Amino acid sequence: MHLRKLPEFAEQDGMENSHEKHSRGDCPETVIKKLFKGASEEIVLTSALFHINLTKLKYYIKQPNKFKSEENPRLSIEEEAEMKAAIDFMKKQPLITGLIGVLFVSLCVRYLGPRMVGNLEAGAIRLALALAASVFLYLVSREKAFEKSNNRTGYAMLVLLPTLWFPIIGCISKFVEVFKEGTPLAKGWLPAFIIVTFEYLCVGLFEEVTARGLINDSVLYQLRDSKMSTKSLFWTIAIADVVIFGAVHLIGSDFSSLSAVGMGIVKTLSSGIGGLAFLFLYWKTRNLWAISIIHGLYDYLIEFPNIIFMQAGEVVSNTQDYVNVTDSLATAALIVQVVTIVADIFILLYIWKWHMKDVDFEEIRRTW
Repeated sequence: MHLRKLPEFAEQDGMENSHEKHSRGDCPETVIKKLFKGASEEIVLTSALFHINLTKLKYYIKQPNKFKSEENPRLSIEEEAEMKAAIDFMKKQPLITGLIGVLFVSLCVRYLGPRMVGNLEAGAIRLALALAASVFLYLVSREKAFEKSNNRTGYAMLVLLPTLWFPIIGCISKFVEVFKEGTPLAKGWLPAFIIVTFEYLCVGLFEEVTARGLINDSVLYQLRDSKMSTKSLFWTIAIADVVIFGAVHLIGSDFSSLSAVGMGIVKTLSSGIGGLAFLFLYWKTRNLWAISIIHGLYDYLIEFPNIIFMQAGEVVSNTQDYVNVTDSLATAALIVQVVTIVADIFILLYIWKWHMKDVDFEEIRRTW
């Protein structure tokens, strides 16, 4: 289906028309940069196809009959038809919508990775990507995607605390190391602490809206009316979540060696299996905030000591290559990943046995 650039509705809110700001040839990095110079509510769905105002999009989906061209002289009958066709298509094809959303944010991570280096811009970019993923999630499951997003927050966070074992051990080890060496606090550590806190809260929100919200809801909405058994349906969702969430951690990695390929497989399993704990609590509570906070805290604890004890000349890097390590560290890295997988499996079994017994998957299938 051929779609032209969709119309903007920014002027009604006194906002600048983004058609004058963006061009169809913009790369993802340019789009994200321009996003922050434009209206606060404006979000780019894809750099090539969609320029949609979030508030007006939500209004249009809920009340399309009120969005008539004669009431808005900037919207022609043809443009209105294109808008309705695009929205209807994406609502009827949740799996395609989810795949487009995951692909879009993954490409942004790939091309903007060098800019995500532990600063305020890194947090702002991830917040923008979280908003972009939220738009796709809203197209899949509409209001239901967020109406229970604060359900049983304390309970969900408490259940997920065991998943923090690995970064807590790493954080304590780092503190012991720097205290033994007498490493002083970094100059300007307090502003860096605040910025990194904001950044990793945005990391958790962005990754959970995408990995748990968007992947789960798009697969569920696409297949719940099929003849597939409920057990097979949720196994399909779990496998898709493990593979996709694990694989995106390898974006930008170099697989030129056989050892790197092996590490890539192990890292995919490690990240994917660890993410299942968040998926379980998402099924139980549909609370995106709780799992986002714990996820952000996981990454934050790993980076926190490096920020407050960073010395002059050191550089923060967020462009991690999980698969290419020096020969002297290859065996140790592999052991760490395997131990992480085993520990995460035990945590999953604990959550499943003690906290998932009352989950009615048939009801989730019908009413999610």
